[in-house]
Amino acid sequence: MRTKLFMRVYCCLSSYLLFFATLFASLLPAADWHVGPHGAPIGNGGPSAPWDLATALSHPGSVVPGDTVWIHGGVYSGAYVSSLHGTVGAPIIIRNWNNERAILNTSHPGLEIRGSHSWYWGVEITNDLTKAPSPNTRTVTVRDCDSARLINCVIHD
Repeated sequence: MRTKLFMRVYCCLSSYLLFFATLFASLLPAADWHVGPHGAPIGNGGPSAPWDLATALSHPGSVVPGDTVWIHGGVYSGAYVSSLHGTVGAPIIIRNWNNERAILNTSHPGLEIRGSHSWYWGVEITNDLTKAPSPNTRTVTVRDCDSARLINCVIHD
């Protein structure tokens, strides 16, 4: 009899603790992460030790829904795959820092967006013009994701 009562109390308390832990986690402020043209994968994503763009887009464990990834001004060359996943109520925002001109000079296959609920804002995306274009050259591809947004982006060859 005592065992059954203990199990009921334990289950009830566990449910309440899980509820409040989830509630408080959702109330935490969103974080800001930084990307620089000379950033590195070993950076911590802070303003003084920014990540490179490929690292930030690969969804490091520290980037959670609601966070903002700030891309500082400069040229970022390469092919990029973004797997950042936000949620309906808390998208991950990838945005140019302080209206600086952040240019993604992409090579084939360009920028491939695979993460749901990620918003790309104020970034210029172009193809690498030093290579001959092919019929399969793409600047931006959105694949297998929900609600990816490109807001005030300039996209050109």
